[in-house]
Amino acid sequence: MKVGLVGYKNPEIESLLQAYAVKRFLNDYNVECQFTEKYSIKDNKTNACIDFLNSEIGVANKSEITTFLMINYRGFFDMYGYEAAFRDFYQGSFGLKQVITEALVLLQCSEYDTIADQVDETAPYLILHCMTDRTPLVSVAQRYAKAHGLNVIAMFDEKKSNRVESRQVNNPREYLGLVKNASCIVTDSFMSLYFAVIYHKNFIAQDNATLPGKIKRFLTRINLMQNYAGKEELDLTKDFAIPDVNALEKEMHQLRSEAANYLFACLPPVVKDCEVDAPPKIMHSECCGCFACKEICPEGAIRMVEDNEGFYYPQVSDACTHCNLCVDACIKLKNPRTVAYESEEYPKAYCAMNTNDEIRRESTSGGVFPLIASYVIEQKKGAVVGAVYTASMSVVPMIATNMEQVKRIYGMKYVKAELNGTYPKVKKYLEEGQYVVYTGLPCECAALKAYLQKDYENLFIIDKLCHSAPSPKVFKKYIDYLGEKYNSKITNVRFREKSRGWLIHKTSIAFEFADRSPLVVNARRNNYFRNYLKDNISMPGCANCSYLVRNRVGDITLGDFWGIDKMDKEMFDNNGASLILVNTQKGAMMLDTIKQQLRIKPMRMSQAFKYNYKRPMEMTNERAKIFERIDIESIDNLLETYNDLKNR
Repeated sequence: MKVGLVGYKNPEIESLLQAYAVKRFLNDYNVECQFTEKYSIKDNKTNACIDFLNSEIGVANKSEITTFLMINYRGFFDMYGYEAAFRDFYQGSFGLKQVITEALVLLQCSEYDTIADQVDETAPYLILHCMTDRTPLVSVAQRYAKAHGLNVIAMFDEKKSNRVESRQVNNPREYLGLVKNASCIVTDSFMSLYFAVIYHKNFIAQDNATLPGKIKRFLTRINLMQNYAGKEELDLTKDFAIPDVNALEKEMHQLRSEAANYLFACLPPVVKDCEVDAPPKIMHSECCGCFACKEICPEGAIRMVEDNEGFYYPQVSDACTHCNLCVDACIKLKNPRTVAYESEEYPKAYCAMNTNDEIRRESTSGGVFPLIASYVIEQKKGAVVGAVYTASMSVVPMIATNMEQVKRIYGMKYVKAELNGTYPKVKKYLEEGQYVVYTGLPCECAALKAYLQKDYENLFIIDKLCHSAPSPKVFKKYIDYLGEKYNSKITNVRFREKSRGWLIHKTSIAFEFADRSPLVVNARRNNYFRNYLKDNISMPGCANCSYLVRNRVGDITLGDFWGIDKMDKEMFDNNGASLILVNTQKGAMMLDTIKQQLRIKPMRMSQAFKYNYKRPMEMTNERAKIFERIDIESIDNLLETYNDLKNR
């Protein structure tokens, strides 16, 4: 989503700080915001404001905007020629509504501190900031300053006389620095009042003629009307300090929450983000639910809790001793556990196909994984770890020790696995000296390495080329829907059934039932699979994936060699072709072991990723709408709503 911010026609401090607040606030929700106006340089103030605009906010190309958001009054906005939506966030500032729809409210003082300049003022001072210099607040400020031994720094949006000396403040940084260090603020500007409040300054305020009632309404809401300059004479020997900062902060927290909700209501659905409840303190949008922090905790203080989208996130208890093992294990912090390539020859890319066509047809791609699994099980008497369906159609890793068990691992599952207890079991096998092949999504493979904390010669890792990890909740609801529709329990799903071909527009999904024949449908048009391909049902952390192209975790990487039909006809027969990336010497040795059972051809990395994913998935508006409605609508109807191929 790209939002264009609409403020005053001329660049000035208030609308730039409003734009900064909206941009910084929405940045945590993967929403891109930029101003919609380009300004010409007229004077030093305009020049300074433009510098701030370019460095902190940016200017949008209007043709790329999906939603225009008005953040300040400007009377008229020309929407002609644009199909984007136009939303008025500022309108609630008018009238007697209780919502303060003021963009400045979205941020706290600590978030403004990052852009505030240092000031050179050595003597204590009062700031007088008013719409014009013809206001009774001029006298109030002068008398207060005299009573408390303060200098006066006056700022007027419009100067109509020379009776008060004023300062021209050129940009938001300078303004914030002055406000932050002032002893008192006297104002009829909501902006200066807001900063006086969040910086806990002494202040006196009064409404102005442009927005009558807004300041009084705000002060009433936060229980500070005693600082309002009304008709009654003020005792200016008092300091007009905020009497109860804790009570104020509670009100401001609630006000900030209301303003945020109002902002969200003005926009298409966006993903709301926050920190995970565990010592790594990463954002939900970064977490990949890998279970490393949970499994490594020696006190068992972290559990993984399912959210309303069906994904698992860590939650810490009072048993935590702050040993920081979970912080060290977090693959989204300092160490993503990617391969440090041993020489410039790595990674090596290949296109490969199993020479046994029957095995290849049963595999998702070119049938390479069964060869590795067979070698480890039958020759090395080891174990193979991979995802399987349980009886209830959940997806979990299983440790297979024979080929009959390995067959359950064949084929991508296209749903996020629940990894609870897997890593300790793998470690036990390794410590006992057994050879183990671990295959999983890159983040899962990285989490295993983080949990183990050292390399094992008897561990071989295969990371899969991954698009994203779909929600177990969506998958389970869809499976239950099909079971009810066909009056039979689903026992297996083969997402890449190849009776009609391997290419994405040909491949099928086969839903297998307990007591009826399989349901075979075109995969690309299926409601579940299409929403997966469109990034509508996957984990938010997939939008911040660390494992793309050369950033590999495994000794070998396996996936589909998409585009081979266009690059090399000899390596294409529409029954499946694998992309192999050999990332380590251990991986090269494994490939040498199975090479005699493959049709294999070296390829360039540019060929390998010409049609494979090179960027993380995007968080779509459709995704937000699906998860908003998932518990109140039929899952098939809901997914069909966002299936763009349903009528083709």
